Amino acid sequence: MQAKAAKNERPARAKRKLTRAERKQIEAVVRQAKGDGKAHTVQDSIPFRNIFPDGLCRLDGNSFSKTIAFADVNYRLAGPEDQREDRKSVG
Repeated sequence: MQAKAAKNERPARAKRKLTRAERKQIEAVVRQAKGDGKAHTVQDSIPFRNIFPDGLCRLDGNSFSKTIAFADVNYRLAGPEDQREDRKSVG
C-alpha cells in the first residue's frame, strides 16, 4: 500500500521568492480586479433624482424629463392599418 501512496504523491517543489517585478505585476493585476471601489452600474450613470409612476423624471435642479414606454411591436406580423395606428399614437 505504501508503494501506491508514494506513486500518487507529488514531489515537493522548492519554494522560491518572487522578484520585485513579479510582485509589482501581481499587485497591478489585483488592483485592476478590485477596480476603483465605486459602483459602476447603469442606474448610477443616469443622472436623475426621482422617477414618478407616470413617467416623469426629476433631474438635477428644477429640470424634469418625461419618459415614454413603448410596447414591443413586431411590424412584420402587424397589418398596414395596425402599423399606421401605432405610428399615429406615438406621434
